[in-house]
Amino acid sequence: MKALSEFPLPHSRRSTLLVSVHPEFANAILAGTKQVELRRQLPRFDPRGKVVIYSSSPVKAIVGSFTVASIERLPLAVLWRRVRSISGIDRLKFDNYFEGLTHGVGIFVETVEEFSRPIQLDEIRRQWPGFHPPQSFVYPPREKLEWMHVGGRRRRAA
Repeated sequence: MKALSEFPLPHSRRSTLLVSVHPEFANAILAGTKQVELRRQLPRFDPRGKVVIYSSSPVKAIVGSFTVASIERLPLAVLWRRVRSISGIDRLKFDNYFEGLTHGVGIFVETVEEFSRPIQLDEIRRQWPGFHPPQSFVYPPREKLEWMHVGGRRRRAA
C-alpha cells in the first residue's frame, strides 16, 4: 500500500483539488455514506489537503468539500478490498471505471463540509472566467480558492 507521500512530485504540492462528481456520488459523500473518491490518475496533491466537490449535471454547482484522510494508489484487487464497503459502487462499476489499468487511486474522506448555499455554475464562471467543469479534476488557481470555501456545516465521515 503506497501513500501519496511515497511518490515523487515534480511540481510543488497543491493544497486544493476540485473534482467533478456525479450528483448521486456527491450527495453520498456529503451524507457520509461514500467515504472514498476513486480516481484513475494520482493527483499531484498534498495528502492533507482539501477536495472541493463540483456536482455535475443536472446540479452544476460546487456543493461542498472534504479534507483528506489519505490518498492511496493500489493494485486494483487490493483497492477493491479496501473500498468495496465505502465506495458507493458495485464491483462491475469499479471494474468498468478502472478498465485498462492495473492500479487505481482512492482519496479517503476525513471531514466533510456541505455548503449551506451551493455555488452555481454561472457564479463560478463570474468568479473564474473561462471555467469549464473538469472531466476528472483540476487544480484551482490560488486566487480562486477563498470564495470557494464558503459556509456550511462540518461533520466527520463515519
